[in-house]
Amino acid sequence: MNRFINQSLFVLKMNKKYFRMNIKQAKRTADIVYKSKNNQKIKEIQHNWYLKNKERIKKKNKERYHNNLEETRRKARTYYYKNRSRYKLLNSIYQHNKIKELRNDLLNIFGKKCSNPSCAVEGGMKDIRALQFDHINGGGCKEIQKFAVSHGRVAWYKHYLNNPELAKKNLQILCANCNWIKRDKNKEHGIRSI
Repeated sequence: MNRFINQSLFVLKMNKKYFRMNIKQAKRTADIVYKSKNNQKIKEIQHNWYLKNKERIKKKNKERYHNNLEETRRKARTYYYKNRSRYKLLNSIYQHNKIKELRNDLLNIFGKKCSNPSCAVEGGMKDIRALQFDHINGGGCKEIQKFAVSHGRVAWYKHYLNNPELAKKNLQILCANCNWIKRDKNKEHGIRSI
């Protein structure tokens, strides 16, 4: 900062207008340096201020929203349509991660291994990428179609996570090979008309 001030003093002798511009630049630079050195302290001060004024801020934002309801909705709609592809991408990533998380939670209920005693893998398949949920008495497609109206697989996983006893009664974990062998043996696959 001293370098900027010394430079500014030199310019003062030459041109007062130019001096004013360099003082502003020196102040901006000093602000940037201060903010970078005290970033954590500044964030803490701002957070404390927010906590003290939280209710007032919420009330003010609510009033602003209700006073400008049509304008707020118009802006939100416009922003959504401009960024629709981004929203769809973020939503698909969120859904993918959510399904993965719910699937993992449901696998934990069953112990994360193939429940077929005659599984080709010794001790039962334990790689979760190859494990599948199988309806013990068949009819899985019809059941999943019921949930397709309300968020599909997410709703299906949540249904069984909320009812673990029902999950253990209706479902079992099989590796992909055992599941397809069972489907073929019990003729659980429907014949599609062409």
